[in-house]
Amino acid sequence: MYFGKSDPIPLPSTGHLHILKTGYVYWEETSSWDKTKKQPAAGRVSIGKLDPDNPKQFFPNKKYFELFPGEMKKVEKKKDQKIESPNPGNHSFQMNYGAYAACLKALELCGMLDALQKNFPEDWNHIIAVALHAVLADNFTAQDFPFWAFDHFCGLSRPLNDSEISDLFTRIGLDQGSVYDLLFNFRENYEKSGLKQGDTLMVAGDSANTNTLSDHNSLAEYGKSKVDEGLPCINTFVMTDLVTGIPLYIENYIGSLLDKTQLSVTLDRVEDLGFQKLYMDLARGYVSRDNVALLDEKGIEFNVMMSESSVKAKELIAENKEIQDQFDYFIDKESIYGKALGKVHILDGDYYSYVYYDSRRAAQERASIETRAILYKEKVMERKRFSEKLKEQYSTWLIIEKKEESEKGKPNFTVSYNNENIQKMMDKAGYFVVIGNQDLSCTEVIVKMRARDRAEKVFCRMKDHLKMSKSHMRSKRNFEGKMLVCFVGLVMCQSLLWFCRQAEGLTTSDTLGKILGTLDKYEINENEKCNGWIPSYAMTKKQKALFKTLCLSEEDIKKQVFALK
Repeated sequence: MYFGKSDPIPLPSTGHLHILKTGYVYWEETSSWDKTKKQPAAGRVSIGKLDPDNPKQFFPNKKYFELFPGEMKKVEKKKDQKIESPNPGNHSFQMNYGAYAACLKALELCGMLDALQKNFPEDWNHIIAVALHAVLADNFTAQDFPFWAFDHFCGLSRPLNDSEISDLFTRIGLDQGSVYDLLFNFRENYEKSGLKQGDTLMVAGDSANTNTLSDHNSLAEYGKSKVDEGLPCINTFVMTDLVTGIPLYIENYIGSLLDKTQLSVTLDRVEDLGFQKLYMDLARGYVSRDNVALLDEKGIEFNVMMSESSVKAKELIAENKEIQDQFDYFIDKESIYGKALGKVHILDGDYYSYVYYDSRRAAQERASIETRAILYKEKVMERKRFSEKLKEQYSTWLIIEKKEESEKGKPNFTVSYNNENIQKMMDKAGYFVVIGNQDLSCTEVIVKMRARDRAEKVFCRMKDHLKMSKSHMRSKRNFEGKMLVCFVGLVMCQSLLWFCRQAEGLTTSDTLGKILGTLDKYEINENEKCNGWIPSYAMTKKQKALFKTLCLSEEDIKKQVFALK
């Protein structure tokens, strides 16, 4: 935890400072030399992190105040003068209550609440509280939780501090047996809840990468991260109900593993959890001969989008380019052109194949191709010397030739666009191929594929909001615990959105954020006369409509509030 986070302090004037590229500040009193190892002796201590707005100041940590105990009084005095921070052990006399009541009920209706209470009887309320903080707060950090919980009811008698939250993550991560049982019970409860549509459960599978600054996390390895920052990454697979958008399964695996390599293990685990009669819609990263054959062998209905680099996919697109802008192939439900090809021999098997052309996607892809071509040319022109490596690196986009004679101070090579190759990319823009093992119409397939796209976008937005894109956690178990809490947060959000979707007066502009904001405005007041809590004011019409979709009336909420002590 950083003290005085809102007011950084000057860097120490004594001792030697070492400031890393990541901004962390290390301090040592005197440098010494280890004669045996023939290197500087390890005497550096991390004392905080540099202020990005002022390189002469930093945010101190606990170790700094252990080294400089006199500085603590200065910081505390400064905080008393400027910041009116809540005591983490207390709460406000007026608290936001509506979002907690709605999210708790949503978890109950989808079956997650019962699964949490069964498998984490001592921590289920802590998990829900931290998950709610992750969903509602702008700053999802353990240090921020006590300040957020000061005026947001979250089901706890007192807020957890950052150490307690870290311990919570570790306890969850160490108890993988309970995590497995939680997912098993959640699957059972979900199927009994009536949320499962029909006999076959339609799911989307996709993975996300979490870049990490820690080399000590055993899950972190260099791999093919979607956002390549040159850092080790951890992969997280999430399986989502295509109809409701509610996540049903999560697993973490090492960053160097490809999605297509991990899929067989994932399918075995999904089977062990009792998932049966599945229809899976998978991203193109999972496509391989072995995986498609495995899905068929396990009796799983599927559709997958073929990779852009697939030779067979390129052939099918070239043979069926006539669908472009031919209204006979137009699917008005999804504003796309499509053609069913019947069974085609592909990936060593015969699968139903479909070619699609999306004019909007084509325009976006062509604009992207043009931008990249210009950018690469400008980047190459900044160089002065020709090399075969440079020529090879940009050969897809540019033709780079060495000049026999060159002027001083100017590049000794010429650059022109690789028109033939770029034209091929432009011609393919907007086309894609889907294969599956079920005889479905073009419309049925694309409706399911678009549902997967929407589920993926929701997951990506929530991943960014929950700060899942980058991790600083050194422990594998700590990371796994946090990811499970984030998973509960995802279930909380999507189940709430599913149940509230038909609320009276709700429009398409009412996003999840607006729904949560509306519910969170329902406040309660501490009342000394009754030694308890009472509603601050009556519910609005919109709040009543939202709670009604969760089978809650204003009287039900009042009873909950009056029962609080």
